[in-house]
Amino acid sequence: MPKSNVSNNWSQAVKRLMTTTKRLKDTGHYQAYQEVFMEWYKEGVIEVVPSDEVNQQLAHYLP
Repeated sequence: MPKSNVSNNWSQAVKRLMTTTKRLKDTGHYQAYQEVFMEWYKEGVIEVVPSDEVNQQLAHYLP
């Protein structure tokens, strides 16, 4: 995909993280959700973005 077709969704991802986290905690599903993301991290599917690199380039962030 050409870079011009990817937009930086940092602020939307942060907002979605906050609402999703609250909903998952309220419904008791937070731990299962966290385990999926940790597995993806271990498999190299996702990575942590250092704070000094946020908004320096076009990227798509997961909440």
